[in-house]
Amino acid sequence: MNIRKYLGKLGGVNKDILNTCTSSHLSNLFWFLNNGITIICDKADPVTDPDDPKVKIENMQIVNGCQTATSLANALKDGRLQPDTKVLLRIYETNDLELVDKIVLTTNNQNKITGRNLRANDKTQLDLETGFTLHGYSLERKPRQYESTNIIKEKIIPNEDVAVAYLGVVLKKPSDARSRKYKVWNEYYDKVFSGTDIIEPYLISVLIHRKVNEYLLLKYSSSTDDTTRYLAKNAPFHISRICAFLWRNGDNWTNTISLKSDLVNFTSNNNLLEPYIDSAMTILNHIITSNSKYLADLNSALKSADLDNELNKELHTNHKSS
Repeated sequence: MNIRKYLGKLGGVNKDILNTCTSSHLSNLFWFLNNGITIICDKADPVTDPDDPKVKIENMQIVNGCQTATSLANALKDGRLQPDTKVLLRIYETNDLELVDKIVLTTNNQNKITGRNLRANDKTQLDLETGFTLHGYSLERKPRQYESTNIIKEKIIPNEDVAVAYLGVVLKKPSDARSRKYKVWNEYYDKVFSGTDIIEPYLISVLIHRKVNEYLLLKYSSSTDDTTRYLAKNAPFHISRICAFLWRNGDNWTNTISLKSDLVNFTSNNNLLEPYIDSAMTILNHIITSNSKYLADLNSALKSADLDNELNKELHTNHKSS
């Protein structure tokens, strides 16, 4: 009666279940860390012998927890299940099919927990929040965090915006920032948030991306040139990456004195980036239109690591002052 079959060992959640129940350091915490298994049955008979407690179950059906149960079974089959692994069970004895349907519905109907949600209280996120506050901005670690406050909207910056801007601008992966944003909460998390002792790169990159988005919308979204119009709408991460390089004359994001100066200059002059954005649009447009493969499929081009590499080569070869 479970609404889903086992989804395999490769998914992130099932991989974590296996890692926990087979780890000698984590297995004793398994029943704290796992949501448990929900069972319905015709009859449940507890045997409360303190030396050998059991629950005898007739016609057992798992209605929520298939991934957990199968992962535990696989770990046992492979000889890797730690003996102190325990799992929480909820057992319903009932013949009421209407109640069973309600149990299936409610136990499987939950708001999705995203990678961002799971990381909301990480020390890195708390440190970043503190750092943003020192510069007069409020980092939103979780959705609607500042809903009941008087903080003006322009000063609130979601950490997901910070993460993808940093990935695209500082880590020079605009294609991933545009098309594979989910990676910042798993595969790229440690790389993106490894430098939180220096706040300026995070704040500068997200403010650049905000400005680029705003400026492209105003100036280029109605262009008569199809390629320019498409890039204005779909390539703000690429243009932000180029713009940041042109404005700061390179990819050095560790010079704190320079970064602090850049942040002051940026926040005191709203029009500072505009000529650099125009130049960035020209550079990206030229690279795209000079490559028939890119031009034939703009969407695929903007997802391509090849384009990222070509941008890096172009910038370091032709656009960095001595």
